[in-house]
Order: sequence, then C-alpha cells, then structure tokens
Amino acid sequence: MDTKEWLQQATDQKDLLLGFVRSWHPASNTCDDDIDLPITAEGAEQACNVIRTQIAATGLRNLTDEWNTALSKGDARGLYSLMNSAWFGVPESTGCWGIQGFREAVALLEDPPEDDDDMPENVIDAKELL
Repeated sequence: MDTKEWLQQATDQKDLLLGFVRSWHPASNTCDDDIDLPITAEGAEQACNVIRTQIAATGLRNLTDEWNTALSKGDARGLYSLMNSAWFGVPESTGCWGIQGFREAVALLEDPPEDDDDMPENVIDAKELL
C-alpha cells in the first residue's frame, strides 16, 4: 500500500495501536508480565530478550507524545519504529494474537508503504487524512 493508505490505517486505528505501543514497548516500563502468554518459541524468545534490553536501554520515553507527534506529522517511519519496538516487547507465544492491537500492528508492519524506500523523510500531513 502507499504511504497515504498506510497512514490512514494507522489513523483509523490510532487508539488501539497507541494502546499496544504503550503496553508492550520495552522502554515503556509497563509491559504486562502477569499476562498468561506461554512461550512457544524459546530460541526466538531468547533472541528477543537481547533486543528488548537494547530498546529499553534507550530510556523511558513518553510514547504517547512520540506516537501523537509522528501521527500528526504523517511520519510513517516513526510510527513503524514505535510499533516494531512494541512488537519485540511481546513474548514469543502463539497467545500474542489475543493482545489488543497486536493484529492491527502486525498488519501494518508486514505491509509498509511501497512508494517509499525505507520510508524516507517524505511525510504526509495527517490533516489530509481526517
């Protein structure tokens, strides 16, 4: 899909996606360790732990502000980065599909904008989408 369509989907699902990012981003310090998500891919989980540690080392951030700023600027790269980091925060479990916003985030992560090479600085004013 093109950047405008991608951003429209992110806008249409903004609350759900922001909730996912705030709940699972390793730098959020709010990941729900009490949720019952049995690990179903132990090797992948170990690899993700390394990446989670690296993401968390970037420090606690105001993910809501980052999300809202990226969305308002039409910054697909910033939104993609936040969702991708949150995806790494999710345990390697088949139960992950029950997490609110996970399915929607994965759909956007698996189908990044085709009209941008690595989602460059081309951004769309999100006001065009509303």
